[in-house]
Amino acid sequence: MAKPYRTWKRGKYFYFRLRGWTTWKSTGCTSQQAALDYILEQIEKNKHRPQRKLRPADDLTLRQYSEPFYLWDRCSHVLRLRDENKQITKEHVLRQRSLIVNHILEDPIAEKIVTEIRRRDVIEFRRRLLQKTGPRTVNKTIGVLKCIYREGILLEDLDRNPCEGVGNIKYQIRESGIFTREEIQALFPKDGLGPWPDLKAYCAFLIAATCGLRRGEILALRWKHLDLSEAVGDECQENG
Repeated sequence: MAKPYRTWKRGKYFYFRLRGWTTWKSTGCTSQQAALDYILEQIEKNKHRPQRKLRPADDLTLRQYSEPFYLWDRCSHVLRLRDENKQITKEHVLRQRSLIVNHILEDPIAEKIVTEIRRRDVIEFRRRLLQKTGPRTVNKTIGVLKCIYREGILLEDLDRNPCEGVGNIKYQIRESGIFTREEIQALFPKDGLGPWPDLKAYCAFLIAATCGLRRGEILALRWKHLDLSEAVGDECQENG
């Protein structure tokens, strides 16, 4: 019959681990017999201690635990911020959700039990991400993972955050360039859609390129905002 404990000598002292434990504990003894007596005493004490009640998250993988996160009407984090009248937009929620779906759930870390993930797992996950995408996306994805654990601790589902101490990847921000006339003509050819998937995308980006409007201004445009007759009149006057 297998022993309910394991021993390990490190330096002068003996360490032990009971069945079901994930960490080693020192006996404080340098003698093997004294260490064995101490271990048996601990086993006897544990028999009379009430078993720790498992938290719901103890049986969930990261995939299962993160399933409702950054869904507008289901995520505890989002609902809490909305209840507290703190600023959070649906656009932000969608962006964060896409990081979960495209990066966290596509990685082996998603299959680990959420309470058993260690800092080493997070660092290795970050390294795998760097092989597939840029530092900016990596930092945002790790930021989402940090948020999941912070919210779990707040709700008392979790008792530790393995993301603590995991910093951002430094990267150099590139300055935005300016398109040349030839590049603009290639992007918006007169005889086709060019690289754009449909006419809607073609028109939106053409407006951005020619008028310098911001994304929100372009998306907010409606036909009532355009005065084509006035524009035609000005053009006629300019042409004499």
